[in-house]
Amino acid sequence: MKILTVFAFTLTAICAPVLAQHQPSRGGVCGASSFDGPNTTFDCEYLGKVKIKQIYEKGWRVVSIGQDKTGGTWTYLLIEEQK
Repeated sequence: MKILTVFAFTLTAICAPVLAQHQPSRGGVCGASSFDGPNTTFDCEYLGKVKIKQIYEKGWRVVSIGQDKTGGTWTYLLIEEQK
């Protein structure tokens, strides 16, 4: 039992600093009323008006893309800040 306690304490002491450094990333939504490939300008809540290339240049990444075709076509991106 004493060895198990020492092992658990040691493992916690080693892992705690690593886990403390990991903070959740910020995420957001971008939208565009029309999609024109790489020339599409998206309006993002954290970045303003940007193209997909600029999202990556500013340290974010695209997590998902989708389209809603009810009442016209609206393209949206889910983005996440890279660490």
